[in-house]
Amino acid sequence: MTQFASPSPVGPGYDSFAPAAPRRWSAAAIGGFVCSILGFFGITALLGLILGIVGIFATREGRRKGMGLAIAAIPISVVTGVLGIVVIFSFVLFLRIASQLPGRLEPVFAFDASQVDEAAAGLHKLGSPKFKEEVSEANLKDWLKNIIETNGKLTRLTIDQESLAAAQQKDQFALIMKARFVNGDKLIRVTIAPDQMWSLGLDDIEVDGSSPRDATR
Repeated sequence: MTQFASPSPVGPGYDSFAPAAPRRWSAAAIGGFVCSILGFFGITALLGLILGIVGIFATREGRRKGMGLAIAAIPISVVTGVLGIVVIFSFVLFLRIASQLPGRLEPVFAFDASQVDEAAAGLHKLGSPKFKEEVSEANLKDWLKNIIETNGKLTRLTIDQESLAAAQQKDQFALIMKARFVNGDKLIRVTIAPDQMWSLGLDDIEVDGSSPRDATR
């Protein structure tokens, strides 16, 4: 029996074109956008920038979906990358300053009555421009005299690690230090001026709640 081939569907009443397959999303575009959002972690900002550029080429002429995500990934990566660098840089500087504090403040408080002028001058030198303007060496001299008369000489000064960790987490510029004086232990709170992160610029210092700024208020 003779077999006949089935008639071709191409002809009158038939569509000669099959339906187009749905476009896929560009993995580069999606990955670039996600990495750009996470750019605060440093390397992810660079990945977001690179993948964003790759995503633009991958989605040209409608070959893939995600052109908008790829384009958005580029400026977002730049912004988050710069902010991430600033945060990391500030963190490193803060740790650097924190490591200097005990060595810079110990000589200030380890003095006797004959050295109070020198101690006041040394503390004034560590102050930020605002601190130096608002607190005179005379104020510091009277304050230091009261501190040494009440607590005796300083024998040991260490940074409180819990306050250091809290400052790192909250981007604060204040540290608590544990001070051992002849007459007992006290806490010293040091506030660092935000605009003095390049160097040690004290904005305020308190010993057991007493600050040299109290005389100027």
